[in-house]
Amino acid sequence: MKPTKAAWLFVLPALLAIAVFFVVPVAAALVMSGTDFDIYALADLRNVRFIGLDNYVQLLETPLFWQALLNTLFFVVVGVPLSVAVSLVAALSLNSPLARFKGIYRTALFVPVLAHHLGYHVGEIPVNHRPRLNGRSRFGLERYLRGFFDLLTVTFMGRYRYRPLHLFGGIGLSLGIAGSGILLYLTAVKIGGASIGGRPLLLLGILLVVVGIQFFSLGLIGEMLTSNHQDKAGKPETPRPYVRDVLR
Repeated sequence: MKPTKAAWLFVLPALLAIAVFFVVPVAAALVMSGTDFDIYALADLRNVRFIGLDNYVQLLETPLFWQALLNTLFFVVVGVPLSVAVSLVAALSLNSPLARFKGIYRTALFVPVLAHHLGYHVGEIPVNHRPRLNGRSRFGLERYLRGFFDLLTVTFMGRYRYRPLHLFGGIGLSLGIAGSGILLYLTAVKIGGASIGGRPLLLLGILLVVVGIQFFSLGLIGEMLTSNHQDKAGKPETPRPYVRDVLR
């Protein structure tokens, strides 16, 4: 097999995933933006009418659109660079030779969770609490909230780092089954002669199926990234060729 053909076969699953979950939805959204597609069109496509650029004209005349655009622009121009700069400064400061006790800062919060994954058990012992005499306590609701998110991160990395599809695929499959059940029920109702276009249950079923597909595809992409990382990490170094004998 030619290297070019083999390369295309390797990237074909990724290209198909991009086409199915990105190109097709974007194209469908562009087509729908030129129509008056609504909840009644789901019941009967004959209710769809082509209205051209009316949706875009109406959007440009809405003050809320410009406010949302300014908020997004502010987030992109100010928020993202500022968060990246603060994160970079914090990381460099923590890795700086001038920083003290940085090992304690990195591991103190995660020791119980990491110890549990290594087979150790965390227990409790009685302590003698004394009231604070000086200073102000740094423990508050914000610290508990951040610690909760950090513990979720450690739990995810410990259990699903090398098998993300088990988490996202399970969530997506559950949502897809629930949404499919709702849509099957509404299909039976429609066959029975009742109208389903105005039922909120229809939107719920479609939403569950779409979100389930997105979660499942996120798990597949995670598996691909994990597999690629493992292949690169475990690939042995290729020995350099050298000349052993010179023949004259």
